[in-house]
Amino acid sequence: METQTEAAPVTPAPFSWSALERQAPGAETSAEDEAREIARALTAHSLVVDPEAVIEEYDDRFAAILATVWGDDPVHGYGLHASLGAFIVAKVAVGMVPAGHTGLRHEPLRRSGIHHVLVDHGLDPSTADSILGDFEAVSADFRGDKKGLTPSTLAGLAERTLSRAERMRALSQVAYSPRCLARLAATSNLLSATRAILPVLPPAALGPRVATAATAIVLGRSDRVLALFGADAKPLSLATFLELAVAREALARAEVPSLEDDAFVLVPPLEAPAPKPHEADAALENDQTDILDEAFDTRGEDEDDEDDVLEIVEERVDPDSGVEEEAAPRAAVAAPRWHATEAPLDEATLEAWREQLEAGSTLAARRRVLLGLTPAPIPPTVAPRAIPPDERILRRAALEEERGEDQEERTERIELSAVIAESRRDLDKGPRDAVFPIVRGLLRAAIAAADGRAPSAEALEQAGDAEWAVRRLRALACVVRADLAGAREATASMPDAAAPEGRWAKDRSMRYGDDAAPVGTDVSRPMAAALVEDLAIQLARTIAGTVPTATRGQD
Repeated sequence: METQTEAAPVTPAPFSWSALERQAPGAETSAEDEAREIARALTAHSLVVDPEAVIEEYDDRFAAILATVWGDDPVHGYGLHASLGAFIVAKVAVGMVPAGHTGLRHEPLRRSGIHHVLVDHGLDPSTADSILGDFEAVSADFRGDKKGLTPSTLAGLAERTLSRAERMRALSQVAYSPRCLARLAATSNLLSATRAILPVLPPAALGPRVATAATAIVLGRSDRVLALFGADAKPLSLATFLELAVAREALARAEVPSLEDDAFVLVPPLEAPAPKPHEADAALENDQTDILDEAFDTRGEDEDDEDDVLEIVEERVDPDSGVEEEAAPRAAVAAPRWHATEAPLDEATLEAWREQLEAGSTLAARRRVLLGLTPAPIPPTVAPRAIPPDERILRRAALEEERGEDQEERTERIELSAVIAESRRDLDKGPRDAVFPIVRGLLRAAIAAADGRAPSAEALEQAGDAEWAVRRLRALACVVRADLAGAREATASMPDAAAPEGRWAKDRSMRYGDDAAPVGTDVSRPMAAALVEDLAIQLARTIAGTVPTATRGQD
């Protein structure tokens, strides 16, 4: 099987100071490539945090940020206090803080005062503690400098890479200088945000809109997705992130999101428990029963419709189509088998899809570390595996390509977008398209789970690599309808840190016993919102290629 995909980019070796110093071929280009990737993350961040920003400003903002981080002399002022990546982030952060008054305090702040200001500026208390270390107060012989700290020293403080003596001097300056304290807070915040964005930053080929949408959700600013793009979003990738943002915002407010249903949705089979009396009354009062019935349609009944461009065609795909038999899969891809009516795709075809997905991965995925800046680790609630593909799309693409090969007059392969051109949504013309139906289906299942409708046992057995999400959804629905034993069973095979819903069931069992009352939607929907955010992170990591694999990091 072959589909249109991006060729794996040919890049020099990762950034190396020794290679740069001896002017090795490609060393400077390699460093600039990594700086550009960091600049992309900083640009997306600036659009998310600036309430007045619009997506049309992306190119101008990117050009300005790139000129700041990698100008004619990119290492000017760099004192080896931190990684080069942290240094260029600090240069941008310093520019975000107004110059202000350069005077010093008559009485320097003590540790508690600095900690309080850092937390007020948005730092996590544990991060503020790690920056301060064992600093307590300014020594009697210290004299403040009106020039303040350099970006290099600020980067060292934020990255916690200064020696103890350097840290004590730098924090003493921070204790005297309000401007240095504000710059330290800005640098620490921006550095943390950049480390969080890099693993989920979509490839540049998907464009600035998708990159900004993914960044907003990961930073907990789903509201900015709606503000930047409104309700009419194309292509399918942006539409999926928009749906995730809409659902997260509504669920966080304990409301039911209204989502459009179309052929690009693959919902796992859902149970239909008897509604609890108080919830049935609430649904009638809000006149939302029709909305729920439509939102959770699994579309399994319409597979014979000739107009459904994603109907499952009962033709076998030749296992040797475009994939050599000798190329055994390095890591099996387990796609969900929901509503399938014939044998699934062979493992070689699924493995070929995975390889195509990896070929378009980001620089952060291939190198892991950019200019010495380490991306943030994956949250424990997000599974270290990729979102599986929708086999309907892969099968239809494979069949169309085979038919195209049989026609001698056809010289070009049929693109995926042409295969399903009848759809109202444009596609991205690449292997990433197959993951969006799964995500959109799981999103609708999350909305259902918050109201007590659990994925069925069949859905759990046939979930493939989406099993982690289905287990959590089933546990959430079980807790909502007071089936604590069922919730614990659903997540029994998962670590406690990976399944908050399972921990919730255990906590309720310990507090109330197995006779605990059902949970209201004012509590369950915010829980579902957290799961939706994890689903968004998993989607972003999948299309960025930062999900761990056996071949990652060999660029």
